[in-house]
Amino acid sequence: MLRLLFDNPLACNHVNICTVLHRCGKLSGTPSLTPAVDNAITQRLLPVLTLVLPACKGRQLCNVAWALVRLGMPDEELFSRIISRLQANNGALLEACNAGELAMVLWAIASAGMTLQYASFFEMAAEPIAAKAVGLRPREIGLITWAYATWLGNDMKLNGQQLQGLGNVMHGSFVETAEGRKGGREGGATATGARKWLLKPMVSLLEATLHVEAQLQAKDIAMIAWAFGKISPMDWNAIGPHVDMLCAVLASSALKSIRRFSAQDLAELSVGVVAMQYDNANLMQLVAYEATRKLRSFSHRELSNIIWAYGKVFRRPRKFVLAAAAEARVRLPHFTPTELANVAWALTVLEVYDVGLFKEVFARAAADEGLQMLQEGDLNQLYQVYSLLRLQAPEAVKGIGRELLMAMEAAWATSKEKEKRTTKRQAAVVKVLENLQIRYEVEAEHDIDILLPDYGVALEVDGPAHFLRNTGHPMGHTIIKRRLLELMGYNVISVPHFEFDRIPYWSSMELKRYLQRKCETDEVLYFNDLDSSKHKPYPPRGKKTRFD
Repeated sequence: MLRLLFDNPLACNHVNICTVLHRCGKLSGTPSLTPAVDNAITQRLLPVLTLVLPACKGRQLCNVAWALVRLGMPDEELFSRIISRLQANNGALLEACNAGELAMVLWAIASAGMTLQYASFFEMAAEPIAAKAVGLRPREIGLITWAYATWLGNDMKLNGQQLQGLGNVMHGSFVETAEGRKGGREGGATATGARKWLLKPMVSLLEATLHVEAQLQAKDIAMIAWAFGKISPMDWNAIGPHVDMLCAVLASSALKSIRRFSAQDLAELSVGVVAMQYDNANLMQLVAYEATRKLRSFSHRELSNIIWAYGKVFRRPRKFVLAAAAEARVRLPHFTPTELANVAWALTVLEVYDVGLFKEVFARAAADEGLQMLQEGDLNQLYQVYSLLRLQAPEAVKGIGRELLMAMEAAWATSKEKEKRTTKRQAAVVKVLENLQIRYEVEAEHDIDILLPDYGVALEVDGPAHFLRNTGHPMGHTIIKRRLLELMGYNVISVPHFEFDRIPYWSSMELKRYLQRKCETDEVLYFNDLDSSKHKPYPPRGKKTRFD
């Protein structure tokens, strides 16, 4: 076919040329596509494609865009013309494409690292994808969700925003800031209000995944988990119930085929489900077992990400955690500053206090090159690690460089100086404290939500971002904050959303009683002459809550 085209390329029509390019894209990276053929495509075939481009239909344009990226993007200007043609006339050609063809072109844009240049394309493709999602194959679902997740991550960075608890895993690393994502989900929706159009196609893709549960392969499960882990916090109220079902399906499918997961698949799967705040004990145990067997197959990024995931979900399978820490210590010289910060933070959460490892982490961070590359989020993580280790394992931070310490303190102070939005739940708790005539300080030192100075109590008003969705267990960033405050001498009391929100807002006496029991105050509360309340140890006779 190539010889026929090269002998007389001007005699070929647009279908011939697009078909050959698509086949060559499939052969990319194999011995069949020799350097000579590769050069001939660039020098002889692409100029002819430029001439016949106006005759190409949507299907051919999607195939060629995919092929150009597979072939190493030999002509960026041509790629730009293809995308522009797909968008012309309000996306008329785009509407004619099926969802599989849209998957190819979206993958091509994201893989080429051009999501910012073609941001409008992702919005234009959303409606056709929503309409055609059911019937997609698992791999196509994975490619589309991966492309949108990559676009969203880049768009967030461009606008100086961050997804709650999320970062760019496939092209970077997760960054968990030390302040524990204050405000939780309540702050997430406003940052993404301009992207509401993304909800409809994502919900459609979620439903399409549920339809193909029996066909999911290891790579599909990992890619879909990673992508939705990044997208789902965009608007939790709208997408949350669908995510619960998706996590259950992905976990069930993964448990059946976990031995076929590569190291990359294991890292993406664990990071994805944890980012969706989902916990499955059996899944995490089996992932840990397989990861321990394949530990040396992990790239440096994958290793740091899977350690981060177990710290985030606060799962501590002993054999895996110790083996991963030992492997991380060997690879420390190869980690980026962000990966160093992620590993140090996660191991601190998991209480793996390897003195030698932490000494080397801080030494690398303190080096001139490392210090220049550390971002604010990295410095915040390291400062939280430092603050806890100096109380629990002081030998691990002995002799830390003054310059690094000053940089960490400055980053922490900067993050604390940023304006914090008091949530409705926090304001409601404050109102109850005022009714109880208990002295309080809001947003007190050490990032305490509400400090009760007369009682030495750090009252943490914890929203959904602090807990795993399906079990209600606190997540790693919440655990490490509580641990640090307790080591400082505070009595840490959590007011979780799933307890406080169950009490009607108009039931002032019940709200008082709830906080009275939480804070163990001795004052008698009087509602009227017949109704009073005094704290008693609770619950009696083995009850778990007062609702039992």
